[in-house]
Amino acid sequence: MKPGLWVTGAALTVVSALAPGASHAYAQYAAHYVQLGNISLESKDNDQAIRFFSTALGLDPANLEALWGRARARVLTGDIEGAFVDTTAYLAMRPTEPLPLEYLCWLDNQRRRYNDSLIDCTKAIGLDPGNARLYAARGVARSWVKDSQGALADYNASIGLDPTNARTFYNRGWEKEVLGDSIAAVADYRRALATDPLEKRAQDGLARLKSPLTSSTAPSRTTPQAASKPDASTLAPPPPLPPPPPLPGQSPLPPEGAKALGPKKISHVEPVYPEVAVSARVQGLVIIDVTIGPDGKVSNPRIVRSIPLLDQAAIDAVRQWVYEPLKERPPITITVTVTFALK
Repeated sequence: MKPGLWVTGAALTVVSALAPGASHAYAQYAAHYVQLGNISLESKDNDQAIRFFSTALGLDPANLEALWGRARARVLTGDIEGAFVDTTAYLAMRPTEPLPLEYLCWLDNQRRRYNDSLIDCTKAIGLDPGNARLYAARGVARSWVKDSQGALADYNASIGLDPTNARTFYNRGWEKEVLGDSIAAVADYRRALATDPLEKRAQDGLARLKSPLTSSTAPSRTTPQAASKPDASTLAPPPPLPPPPPLPGQSPLPPEGAKALGPKKISHVEPVYPEVAVSARVQGLVIIDVTIGPDGKVSNPRIVRSIPLLDQAAIDAVRQWVYEPLKERPPITITVTVTFALK
């Protein structure tokens, strides 16, 4: 290995068959899969993240970090219903956390469950009254249930807290246009464009109001043309939650390089950093599933997370690792990580 390069291998082990009643072990194994899910989220491999978080939940259904991680990944893949199920399950165990409630409020609007959104947004506002996004989201819900005055009140509150959201200005302008106040609507459409010149709906609103409003041009909630005008995406998905504290009896996530569960590694070979990867300044984490046989030798490596310039070097090293013999036990599957870092 060249001076100035740092390469390590850490094992994250999951035994394929666990003893009945080993609930604490299940939680530990689940924590490893959660760590892999978070790595996949960071690398924007959302489908892989969902698979890892789902595996963790199969081992430990009460793992809050796995539920939250899968909800985030599902939103990113467009699975709004799945994200709603996971967020609801999270809140069943932690009902007073503001951020998951905010997420649920956003999901309600995406699902067009506006009465549910009113309830969930109001709960979230009670916990986080200075959050402009929550008022904007509740304003959308109120607009859809034809509570114009309530919607305007929420849009006003949101703009008072955050005067930089073009969508909220657009939504308030649309509501005023519905109520027949075209002058105020034009003012809000212009403020939306001043904040975001690419806000097309505000551009369309201004174009529509250049001529006198008639029953055919004024927006109406009862017409298909107007049905899409209140912008349910005003509330952007909130940032990820930090990992929740471990549940009683559940181990926190182990640091990379911590002692692995399962068989002990008795022979470790460092990977050779490929020259082409060094020249290209490529670094990162390669994740590999391998089989440990009764003799402790590694076989059947399968790349789980790939870095093309580093994959073969990682596989070549891992094939040379040796673990304690399993004796009479059947082969087991483990997930190992190999980290390549340039100094």
